[in-house]
Amino acid sequence: MVKKKNKLTFRQMIAKSHYLKKYFKKYKKGLIVILIVSIFVAVFDAVTPYFMGKIVDNIVTPNFDFYFMNYILKGVFLFLILWVISRTVSAILSWKLRGLVTTLAESSEVSYVSEGVAAILRLPLSFTKEHKLGDVMDKISRAAGNIYNIFSNLVVDLAPQFLGLLFALAFMFYINVALTLIVIVILIFYVYLLFKISPNLADLRRKGNRGYNKAYGHSYDVVMNIQNVKQSTAEKYEAKKVWHLLYDGGAYYFIKYFNVWQKNQFYYRLITVFASIFVLAYSIFLIWGGKITVGQMLMYNTYLGMLFAPFSGLVDKWQTLQNALISIERSEKILAVKPEEYIPADAVKINDIRGGVKFENVHFKYEKKNEDILKGLSFEVKPGEIVAIVGESGVGKSTLADLISHYYTPQIGKIYIDGIDNSRIDLEFLRKKIAIVPQDILLFNDTVKANIKYGSFGSSDKEMVIASKKAFAHDFILKFKNKYNQIVGDRGVKLSGGQKQRVAIARAILKDPRILILDEPTSALDAKSEKEVVRALEKLMTGRTTFIIAHRLSTVHKADRILVLEKGKVVEQGKHKDLIKIKNGVYRKFYEVQKL
Repeated sequence: MVKKKNKLTFRQMIAKSHYLKKYFKKYKKGLIVILIVSIFVAVFDAVTPYFMGKIVDNIVTPNFDFYFMNYILKGVFLFLILWVISRTVSAILSWKLRGLVTTLAESSEVSYVSEGVAAILRLPLSFTKEHKLGDVMDKISRAAGNIYNIFSNLVVDLAPQFLGLLFALAFMFYINVALTLIVIVILIFYVYLLFKISPNLADLRRKGNRGYNKAYGHSYDVVMNIQNVKQSTAEKYEAKKVWHLLYDGGAYYFIKYFNVWQKNQFYYRLITVFASIFVLAYSIFLIWGGKITVGQMLMYNTYLGMLFAPFSGLVDKWQTLQNALISIERSEKILAVKPEEYIPADAVKINDIRGGVKFENVHFKYEKKNEDILKGLSFEVKPGEIVAIVGESGVGKSTLADLISHYYTPQIGKIYIDGIDNSRIDLEFLRKKIAIVPQDILLFNDTVKANIKYGSFGSSDKEMVIASKKAFAHDFILKFKNKYNQIVGDRGVKLSGGQKQRVAIARAILKDPRILILDEPTSALDAKSEKEVVRALEKLMTGRTTFIIAHRLSTVHKADRILVLEKGKVVEQGKHKDLIKIKNGVYRKFYEVQKL
């Protein structure tokens, strides 16, 4: 078995850096301002030790006097004033730099997540059904967090420090060339040693993050299925399992990461202490030889710290950059998936839809399926007609409904809306004219009002109340403490099944669609709730082309026509009273089984 490499080579890092280029380009103006401020920070940080050295030299051996406001002052005070100014300006600019970088980093993270969500929402329905959206959002979230880290940590830490390093080197060479060359050799050895002895920290982080993701995912499943856990008396089992997932899969790798990081820090301190001792000892000989002053020795040791500072976390920052590029690449691959074509190249402009639907020799199969679900399906529905779709599970009833909204494109055949191929209709326009009331109503964790108005955002409260009354939802809504401002809970958990259905029906009425799709709307309801929902549905169906997808035949008796699907084709069609008369008919068998 070939072991997969978990780290990137320098060449791979350069190749993948193009993912960052577009974000650097996007925030170019902000980055230029940050670079300019960084240069000034580096300059003032670099001259501060120089002024301090001059202060010491002028204390030990006064060099000159200068005149200031008619007063004769010693040179020490000149450099003291300059030192205070440089420290003050550096502090102010550093504060400003942090603010600029934080603003840029926050903006970039928010922008990335919002654009990522927008991109996912525009992807075909097939993508969302084939991928775990939790994993997809996790990848986008991690990429956004890494972009934040690049701007917030790498930019603000490395830019001024490495610029300061250049200025520090310039001053160090100015003070003593030979000593500086020796220090550079020590520094090169230190950097080489760090990269040589350090295992791939990014791999440890990645494994730890993956372990924590798995652990938290399982924890979420356990909490969501708490009733099953209690019923199986599995509380202790699950608690122990969660602990092992968290520790063995996550904490173990982060502890290992910390130990390696501590090892790196030990070598950093050891080498910097050695370098400091060497420089201090060598400086003393240089002072005795009259080659440098005491102040220059102080300057040099301060610049030595500035020289080593950027490299103290260099390995960690390198691994952070690796992590960032890997996570951004994974996210960008998702965002590169081709979105739905909302406005087709050959779009037909229409002002309204009457509701006529025609399937012509439609063959369809899902991407990962070998066999067609629909096999030459053909039928026509007139505007305003109520049609029930009946058949066993898996015969393509819901697929048929998805094809009407053009969530999928058939491999063979055409679907027409009012005589126009639905693949040539503006998707937003088409879907605004279609409303779906599914079996499993998923409401947002928001107010009743927000859920009813969803998709009809410009509707007035008056229109919303009228729609609620037609859906027979108004009365139970008024019984809530906060009326229409009542929060329905996650997925509508605070409402009963019948209440959720009527909220969904109110939403559909408010949308005023021309085509209505009812996907098993009453199958999960008790008799009383079903009666109330059916009454609301009758109001909703009036004057609209309606498709009732049903397992329970009690909901299809009033349909103008019933289409019976078997093996991807319409094998029978007609009214209920006519279909039950067909001897050995498919519909009649369904009816007799349910009657039993």
